[in-house]
Amino acid sequence: MPVKVQVPPNLRPHTDNKGVVELEGATVGAVLEALHAAYPATAGKVIDKGSLRRTLNVFLNNEDIRVLGGLAAPVKDGDDLAVIPTVSGGEDDEDDGEEEGDDVPEGAAIFPAIPAELGVSPLLLSSVHAMVFLGGSEAAIVNPEAAHEAIGQMAEYLQRLRGPELVRVQEDMATLEGYARRAKWPKGLVLALKGLLEDLGVGGDAPPDDGEDDEE
Repeated sequence: MPVKVQVPPNLRPHTDNKGVVELEGATVGAVLEALHAAYPATAGKVIDKGSLRRTLNVFLNNEDIRVLGGLAAPVKDGDDLAVIPTVSGGEDDEDDGEEEGDDVPEGAAIFPAIPAELGVSPLLLSSVHAMVFLGGSEAAIVNPEAAHEAIGQMAEYLQRLRGPELVRVQEDMATLEGYARRAKWPKGLVLALKGLLEDLGVGGDAPPDDGEDDEE
């Protein structure tokens, strides 16, 4: 069984729009070189001149390869390798968040900013940000009944997703969840992301029920 490689959204146009590819190799570096060999358009975008690009992190079975031996870390059949775009972090970001929060009223739920480098659909991010604000803000900020109605309507629109559009949304949500875990977001927020599509009824085989009984 080969190694499963999770391809970041920004590289999927170069992997025939595949979010996960299976490749052979004895080490992390060998698997990533196999990615370049199988999909030449990715060459230099993950490994460049023998080194992992600074704009990327790689996780082997959810462990940062930097603590496992880097590109020389051994892999075995069935392992999972995730290529994740590096995003800014640290003290500077915390300071920026405080500045941005100065004008945000207390009780307003604000979803963390997601960098463009992650490659997640801007339309999906807009929906997630809106849902978090509507569903998580206190009643003094957003009327609960109005928020419930708005989120329900957004869910109905998302339930219309089918085919490649649905697959893209599912892959992007998985990317968001993985990013949240690695950025050590609060556990509750990570779990909310993990179950969001299911909670909204997105991804079912049948279209949403319109409330009418079937007629003979």
